[in-house]
Amino acid sequence: MIALNEVNAGQKVVVSDVKGDKRFLSRITSIGLTIGCELEVLHNERKFPLLFYG
Repeated sequence: MIALNEVNAGQKVVVSDVKGDKRFLSRITSIGLTIGCELEVLHNERKFPLLFYG
């Protein structure tokens, strides 16, 4: 398993686990990022926010 912030731009991944406190999990699931969700990382430079499409 690899963390989402370690995935290179252009790669497609499937979310297998989501970790965080109750507030974080609520925010993440409210935008549709759940276990089993397929994502494509569009932009991942360490100095900028992670951009993905799912």
